[in-house]
Amino acid sequence: MKLIAVNRVLEVYRRSDDELVSEIPLNLSLAQLKEIVTLEPADDYELYWPYKLTFEQVEKLITLAEISLNLDFKLCSYVLECHGIYE
Repeated sequence: MKLIAVNRVLEVYRRSDDELVSEIPLNLSLAQLKEIVTLEPADDYELYWPYKLTFEQVEKLITLAEISLNLDFKLCSYVLECHGIYE
């Protein structure tokens, strides 16, 4: 299989059972996303790893992506994910 593209999404999980409740596609550049997260591991230049986001990071992300989202950090956690598309 050959990787032909990647899609980055904001995944929303319910804290009580870690159930995925929403997956929001992101149309942001890699450079914009790197302004939001700190690379972990440090050599994750393409942001392939998942990133659990803080309230401030999610606010910045939804502002840049022009997404309307009611944040509830008491009930949900938010993760920046990368999904590969293969042929």
